[in-house]
Amino acid sequence: MTVVWRVAEAIDLELDNIHFPIDDEPKLKELEAGFNRISQGRFTGTVAAGDGVVFRIQRPRKDAVSGDVASFYTRKGYYAYGMQAFVDSRARFLNISMKMAASTHDSTS
Repeated sequence: MTVVWRVAEAIDLELDNIHFPIDDEPKLKELEAGFNRISQGRFTGTVAAGDGVVFRIQRPRKDAVSGDVASFYTRKGYYAYGMQAFVDSRARFLNISMKMAASTHDSTS
């Protein structure tokens, strides 16, 4: 296993305590109120802000990615590993994920 995979796995394991409150209605209302406050009501219904980044990597070895090398090849023409994160209205992390290959669409990562 290369250093990239060990670092990504370590980040996922260490940050396992950050969970999006999908089933906590009062918390979701609190998150929405925060975005309403800072946007002066322009972002009604918003509970998180998210973005992603890809880290360019060398072509991964088949044994390092369970044989699925193609998933790490991006539409932009290079191999990469992706990270996606969501924050609340005070820029506190609600969710961080490095579990998907960079070719995975944002809506499913």
